[in-house]
Amino acid sequence: MALERFIEAQNKDFTRALQEVKNGHKTTHWIWYTFPQLKGLGRSYNAQYYGIEGLREARAYLKEPLLKQRLIEIATAFYNVEGRSAAEVFGILDAKKVQSCMTLFHKADPEIQIFKQVLDKYYNGELDWKTLEGCSLKIAVFCGSTHGKDPAFAKAAKELGAWIGDHHHTLVYGGGHAGNMGDVSLSALDHHGQCISVSPLFLKREEDPRIKHHIDVETLSERKDKMIELADAFVALPGGPGTLEEISDVISLVRLRRLNAPYCFYNVNGFYDPLMRFYDEMVEQGYFTSLHRSEVHFVDSLEELTKIIDS
Repeated sequence: MALERFIEAQNKDFTRALQEVKNGHKTTHWIWYTFPQLKGLGRSYNAQYYGIEGLREARAYLKEPLLKQRLIEIATAFYNVEGRSAAEVFGILDAKKVQSCMTLFHKADPEIQIFKQVLDKYYNGELDWKTLEGCSLKIAVFCGSTHGKDPAFAKAAKELGAWIGDHHHTLVYGGGHAGNMGDVSLSALDHHGQCISVSPLFLKREEDPRIKHHIDVETLSERKDKMIELADAFVALPGGPGTLEEISDVISLVRLRRLNAPYCFYNVNGFYDPLMRFYDEMVEQGYFTSLHRSEVHFVDSLEELTKIIDS
């Protein structure tokens, strides 16, 4: 739904809303479209109509200059109120909505400091857990079931797993705890993340008891299809032919516009350099367009990887 719904609603009473916040006491009804929350947290018509679909719409909201300016302005006005709690300013229920809103937009753009400042001042730095749960991603990681010879591969897998857990995302992976598959899954669990294990029955491996979500399939092809069905984003760590097959299917589906999801090769210590050159050769030989090649991302760091996933 277009962001104009927020602009139209705010145009009617944003000035009044801002003054009420500055006065330290909300008296009229504008919370849904002035401090928007994630869709699905409320059941009323306004909560649904003005609900934000997810992180992507929240980021789009912050890219709209007027909406961004107004949200920062009214959040700053709230932050500057002295001697009153959030409940005293907004009422108990709406104070919870503001916490949810600040959590959502802090997740959407952590570099805008005012959202975290509001959470720190009024909510003891606590993010709204229902919002975190609602805007989390399912990230499929394709990788080897061995560690490989370079210790950097295991290190990268553990760091990726830790990032998934720390950011309240869910790992989707091929089951078991061997090799880099174990590195990424156990690290995600150690950092309080969730894991979904998708494993063929003939490859059934012992699972960590902390994994609560298991999906059994018959074949490797079914495992790949189920992981693609479940995930919102895809990462290929160093691995063998199976890893290449899995991420290649994702690339083909995105290229054919049958899938809309971010993906990348995590090119740890140049592991995928030969493949990167091969994709360039495909373009040179007319088997791949420059546009499609530009969509195949090879990243060298966790920082680059997270930018792709969050895009």
